[in-house]
Amino acid sequence: MCFQILGYTLRLNSNLGRINIECCSLIYFGRINLINNIMGKMEEENQYLCKRIIGSGSYGKVYLYEHPSTKDRYAVKQYVEESNKREYGIIKQLNHPNIVKMLDYDVVVRDDKRVGRLSLEYLPMNLKQYIRNKYMSDRCIKNILYQLLLGTEYMHSNNICHRDLKPDNVLLDEKAKIAKICDFSLSKKMSKSATHIHGVGTNSYRAPELVFKSTKYNYAIDMWAIGCIIIGMITKRTIFYYKDERFKVKAWLSYFGAPTAADLESMGIKTTGYVIEGEKDKDLFEELTCLSAECKDMLKRIFVYDIEKRITAKECLSHALFKPEGKIYDQIYQKNICMTVVRVGKNKGQVCGNRLKGNDAFCKRHNKVKS
Repeated sequence: MCFQILGYTLRLNSNLGRINIECCSLIYFGRINLINNIMGKMEEENQYLCKRIIGSGSYGKVYLYEHPSTKDRYAVKQYVEESNKREYGIIKQLNHPNIVKMLDYDVVVRDDKRVGRLSLEYLPMNLKQYIRNKYMSDRCIKNILYQLLLGTEYMHSNNICHRDLKPDNVLLDEKAKIAKICDFSLSKKMSKSATHIHGVGTNSYRAPELVFKSTKYNYAIDMWAIGCIIIGMITKRTIFYYKDERFKVKAWLSYFGAPTAADLESMGIKTTGYVIEGEKDKDLFEELTCLSAECKDMLKRIFVYDIEKRITAKECLSHALFKPEGKIYDQIYQKNICMTVVRVGKNKGQVCGNRLKGNDAFCKRHNKVKS
């Protein structure tokens, strides 16, 4: 059954009846300016089906959408518009094979609220799920870590600090062997003169400067989180999992000793009246006997209190841990090929491989990003 109102053809059926009633009521009350949004929603539901919720947090929920015929999938992060302005502003600046790609952004009206929808490429698994359910060889760990460092180095070179790196926020495609950083809801464009809130990040991956409530931290907080991720991939456990941060600090003091006055000053903490006492009585790297000598060396340079001495992502990429594997990865990126995972067609699940022009991170086919 269909009829026309003001030039719009409305069809009534069991699936879209509720939406059509909304259209009629909006016309009745004269709020015609919202009809286009609702009609767009109807067209979208005809083309893509919302399969399930694949993630949620304080900033909103993430839904999986799938095209019924092509089976093409993408993720839609939906939240109140005001809460996602920072993430949209950050992610639209990023264009790298190891950072999840934004496909589109729009705002719709739901229940008299403006709702922002961030459309992103979909990867079937995150690193937390992979650690829990899969065997991880040394080569697999190095592959994921190298790509994580590539994405992190790109962010830091563009003055962006993620501030919430953890296995949940690293997406994987097992078949294509691709890892991508996601969730930039807490990310920030950094500057030396600015102050930053310390209440960011996930408890187990928070760096000492955040726990000690510094407001002058820098990109080094991401590197501390990566160190925790490395141990998690190797041991399949969260190294500093304490609900009470006092016990976490006690573990740090036991493993690394107490921070010196110079360490605290590097974090931007005034040392007057600020004393942290504790003695080192354990060796973290002796307990982790499964670590190679190169891995231990990298972790020793990550887990330092002085944020100016903490190893950077760029330095990690040239570390001995990735020799000779690092040469293989470098060759892949130097070939200037598109690393996007193909979702449809005979090459489904494989890396695109199309040649890139200039400094582009994606080929013309996979670079349809709206600013």
